[in-house]
Amino acid sequence: MEFSPLFYKRVSNILERRKELLLKLSEKELILPTTEEVVEINRVIMQEHKGIFGVRDRNLVESAIASVINKKEYEGENDLFSLGFTLFSKLIQNRPFVDGNKRTAVVVFEYFMEINGQELLLSNDQLYTLAVSVAKGESLHPLRSFYSQQFKGSP
Repeated sequence: MEFSPLFYKRVSNILERRKELLLKLSEKELILPTTEEVVEINRVIMQEHKGIFGVRDRNLVESAIASVINKKEYEGENDLFSLGFTLFSKLIQNRPFVDGNKRTAVVVFEYFMEINGQELLLSNDQLYTLAVSVAKGESLHPLRSFYSQQFKGSP
């Protein structure tokens, strides 16, 4: 069946007019780790590495997770790495655990990327540098765009 040029013109106009809506509809829903999952990740790390398991403040874990939602919904951030980096940074800065905040943040960052269909392609040295820099309160804005190129979608 052949379609008229008028048909294509109308469809094209609709596509242009509804561009933002169509993009929004095609976006995959963001999957966030639960507070319980983040706490359990810390427990497993502490057991594995002979650290001290304990949650200083559960609300700080929830705050770190909520920061990802805020970044996406209110700042319009859709870059998955940037959203994962937000979670990573907040877990380190908030220090919700008695021990292992940086280690937990690293594992949660990678877990976040994986449950959202991405692979985090950062070396141990790169993750170490990021974790220590965040813990020291150093500005990482210039590094964020470099690191955001370091992951790829799963096949």
